[in-house]
Amino acid sequence: TMSHLTDLRLKNSMAIIMTDDQARDLGRALPKLHTLSLSRTATVAQSSMPHLSLRSLAHFAQCCPNIQSMGLYVEAMANIPSPSEAIQFSVLRVLHLGYSAISLQAVTPVIRFLARSLPVDSTLAVLSDGVQNFSITQRIPVESITERHRAWREVQHTLTWMQEGKKISTENDRALRRRVEVLEKDNARLKSLLGCAERS
Repeated sequence: TMSHLTDLRLKNSMAIIMTDDQARDLGRALPKLHTLSLSRTATVAQSSMPHLSLRSLAHFAQCCPNIQSMGLYVEAMANIPSPSEAIQFSVLRVLHLGYSAISLQAVTPVIRFLARSLPVDSTLAVLSDGVQNFSITQRIPVESITERHRAWREVQHTLTWMQEGKKISTENDRALRRRVEVLEKDNARLKSLLGCAERS
């Protein structure tokens, strides 16, 4: 049945006509998805039709816990959801937002929302980035000087920097916990030796 589908890819030069509520219904209908691509390669959207927003990411994160690769065209020009509305994906490895619409004014709220949505080990791909094995294999640094290009590169670079910082912090926390465990064992061993010495 469709509920067992793990891979869904729809390719079109125009953005898919779908509301965020419909995205939630799709996620509920296909909970086992590992790969989802909805008009990721689209470069334009019909202005008079409804389109996905970043809010759809929260629906897919909640309804499709096994999703690892996602490509969407979203409208990120305004009305960006707050970070409190974000739901972090469990195992997402790559999110490709292609040529989704974005403005320079929306860069900061987009970063804040995506930072709460993406796991530390995930990758954000944008524009014409090539992706293979969950990693960006081709990134053209200067494709154009349009507002859309500048905005998405700023989002991408900032998120990469933030995730690297989180990784370092996580590694430091683990190293500290290991050190504390060693000290606790040494302390217990010392107490045991002292106890033996006092009894003798």
